[in-house]
Amino acid sequence: MGEALAYAKSEKVAVRANAVMVQVVDVKQIHLCLRLSQSQFAAKSGFAPARILLAVMREYPEVVESVLRKMA
Repeated sequence: MGEALAYAKSEKVAVRANAVMVQVVDVKQIHLCLRLSQSQFAAKSGFAPARILLAVMREYPEVVESVLRKMA
């Protein structure tokens, strides 16, 4: 947290950056495969697919990393 605060104050900090290239995700294909309308999919995902991904990453980081490697 200290590094984040220092960075926010434009102080020099040692950082590590990782870049992951991923393919474009066809959201329409996903909700069609789930047999959900666009509205149903949006309601089910809580309008926040990124939050869902973050929750999955928290619980199963190795699975997410494996999928991202395969998509690169």
